[in-house]
Amino acid sequence: MKNVIFIFISIFLFGCAVSRNNQNTCKYYWDKNLKSRVYTEVDSFPFYSKNEQRDIAQYIQEEFKFPVQNEFQSRTVLSFIVNKKGKVINPTIVRKDTSRYTLFDKEAIRVYKNMKRWNPGKCNGKEVNTKVVRVLGFLLKK
Repeated sequence: MKNVIFIFISIFLFGCAVSRNNQNTCKYYWDKNLKSRVYTEVDSFPFYSKNEQRDIAQYIQEEFKFPVQNEFQSRTVLSFIVNKKGKVINPTIVRKDTSRYTLFDKEAIRVYKNMKRWNPGKCNGKEVNTKVVRVLGFLLKK
């Protein structure tokens, strides 16, 4: 099979966590399903590891089973919450109804759900649920 190289880009726009310096408040919204606050701006952003880009890319390459499908898809935008304990919860595809998820989308969700724990985001020194948005993409290398 062709080599697949994954590209990860953290998006720091529109409803995702942003680092804030020297401020006592962090922005959040109430998630009625979780019955808890989910922060969109925090003092300390959640991180996977010290070498996040490399470690996530390696994990995805090992775990992602590239679906055989008629459609070609090169990227997807994934939104999820890193909870207070560092677990990835509620991964969804941004601006796409679940009935329209491709096999690629479903596989991206499966892989992120099974990730090891992250270091959670923090607001005022307390670990908090934090929303994260990531672009998951690939290049086929011949």
